[in-house]
Amino acid sequence: MRLSDVVSRSNRTHKHSCQACIHSTIINICSHISFQHIYSSHLIKINNVYLFINLPRMMKNGTR
Repeated sequence: MRLSDVVSRSNRTHKHSCQACIHSTIINICSHISFQHIYSSHLIKINNVYLFINLPRMMKNGTR
């Protein structure tokens, strides 16, 4: 699973409620981190920074 797959899957939840958006995003983060942990902790650090930057924006969009 690529980072873009996780982001696009999370973005599709914006049409639902904010709670559903957050729930789906958390599940995707957990599954993506455990998947990438097999390969490299460096990838996880990059992914965590990306999610840290984008998660507040996703939550804000979900409340509209």
